[in-house]
Amino acid sequence: MTELMKIVDGEKVLLSPEDIQVRNEDEAAWNAGARRRQKDAVNEERERRKYLKKTVTLSTGKKFAVDMKDGGRQNVSDLALYAMVKKSNSDTSTIKFTDADNVDQQLTNDEMIEVGSLCAVQIMQIHEAAGRLKMLPTAPDDLSNNAHWD
Repeated sequence: MTELMKIVDGEKVLLSPEDIQVRNEDEAAWNAGARRRQKDAVNEERERRKYLKKTVTLSTGKKFAVDMKDGGRQNVSDLALYAMVKKSNSDTSTIKFTDADNVDQQLTNDEMIEVGSLCAVQIMQIHEAAGRLKMLPTAPDDLSNNAHWD
């Protein structure tokens, strides 16, 4: 049976223009709903990834985990800004930064600025990957697979 036919009382009959319009509207509504669910799934995974610990390796060789939850990210942003102000005032004293494993790190202004930059880059990369995933005709089944976010 072609797509322009339907069965009525056991007989094949042509679809009316109204039948075709309803079918097209139903299909469009279903596709819109499927796209919305796909985008919602990508958004959910994007938000989950933004809160994962970030291990940073600084250009000075220091390596530690950063808490990327809301309070942790805000703390990193505030301290990176503070480090910029200190640096502009020629203040070379270190900044105590408590990492995600609750270990105090003594960081120079440049190191703290680098921590802030690395964390910001991670957030930007996550958003860029989410945008790419949303543009796909269909999202991958396993959005938690890191390969989709690299």
